[in-house]
Amino acid sequence: MTNQDNEYMRIALNEANAAYRRGDLPIGAVLVVDDQMISNSNKCKSLETWLAHAEAKLLHEHDAQVKAAIKKGSDVSLFTTLEPCLMCLGTIVLTRIPRVVYACPDPNGGACNLKPADIKPWYVKRWPLIEEGPFREESYNLLTSYFRENKQTWERVLAKFEEEYQKWNPQV
Repeated sequence: MTNQDNEYMRIALNEANAAYRRGDLPIGAVLVVDDQMISNSNKCKSLETWLAHAEAKLLHEHDAQVKAAIKKGSDVSLFTTLEPCLMCLGTIVLTRIPRVVYACPDPNGGACNLKPADIKPWYVKRWPLIEEGPFREESYNLLTSYFRENKQTWERVLAKFEEEYQKWNPQV
C-alpha cells in the first residue's frame, strides 16, 4: 500500500460516512486512473434498487472512461470500504478493472475469496489483483454502528461481522 492508496481509501471512507449520515448503508468507493481520482460514490438506497451498490454505480457511470483508460494501458484501481459482493466483483471483472483495494472483509456477502481457477478461462484472464487495504477498523466500526442502529433488519449480519472481528482481534 502506498500513501496514495491511503488517501483514496480515506476518500472512500468519507463517502461511506456521507451515506451513514443519510441513513444509507455506509459503503464508499473511489475510481482512480493513473493516480488521479476520476470519481467517488456511495451506497444509495434512495435509488430504490438493490443494484445501487457503490462500486457498481461508479463503474456503470464511468464505463466509457474506464474502457478508454484500460485500452490505453493506464493504471486503473477501484477502492472500496467493503469487500465487493458477487455482483460488484462480476462488474469489476467485466469492466476489466485490474486492481481492487478494499478496507473491510465482508463475512456475509464478500466474494473476493473466489478462486479464479474455479471459473471459466475468460474470467481468469480478466481477474483483478485484489488487496485488503487500509482502514479496516474504521470501515468495520461504521458498518457495525449502522447494523446496530438498524438491528431489526441487520441482526444476523451484525453477528457475522462481530464473529469475523474476533478472528482479527482475538484479544478482544
